[in-house]
Amino acid sequence: MPIIDLFKRVLPKVGTSAADSDGPVNIQTVFEDFSSSLHSPIPVADQTEADQIASAAPATAFPLFVFNQSTVTLDVMAQQGGAWDMVGGRPHGLTATLYQTNLPNGVVKNLGIGSITRQTEGWALSSDNVRLTVPSTGLYLVQANINVSGDSQTLGRVFTEFEVEGQKYRTGSAAEDQMNFMAVIPITAGSTIATYFYHSAGGTRSVQQGVLTVVQTLAPRWKRG
Repeated sequence: MPIIDLFKRVLPKVGTSAADSDGPVNIQTVFEDFSSSLHSPIPVADQTEADQIASAAPATAFPLFVFNQSTVTLDVMAQQGGAWDMVGGRPHGLTATLYQTNLPNGVVKNLGIGSITRQTEGWALSSDNVRLTVPSTGLYLVQANINVSGDSQTLGRVFTEFEVEGQKYRTGSAAEDQMNFMAVIPITAGSTIATYFYHSAGGTRSVQQGVLTVVQTLAPRWKRG
């Protein structure tokens, strides 16, 4: 029978024939048994390749660790047929400027992304400069800091909406010269986020200065399937 060493690696014994119970006769099988028990992270291109390896791996390969190059995360499947768990990876973040020259009162109006000033890998901006695609599943702090033209005291009711895949997260503010809006939103990788602004009075305004910050504040034990 195979021997398990201190580091839980399988050390097979070479048998004298294929029928022997003390181990396989084929030296290739010996090394395959050993390598499947190492539990070292396997580099994979994406989730599809990770799933392919997991489905073909013997029971001795679990817990199975992979380094997913598409998400830049360390993932583990604790037991055969189980779910992937993200156990390591740096959080994502982005800062960008916001603009809008036409903000009529009484209308929820989208704010455009002027330029991305800082970002981690994997973010994407839509062709109309309105929606950002989020690269990794997690819990995100989303913040918009906005200064609009004209007298802030005549803006009336003011709020910002962050829209993620049709779900709207509204946050209000007093009508100040510099308004700060913030929400904590669970976002799935590949989802998009857009920012909207509303004021109920004071005529048409424009964004004089706006900054959007999106930071992955927490990477819980999200299941990857």
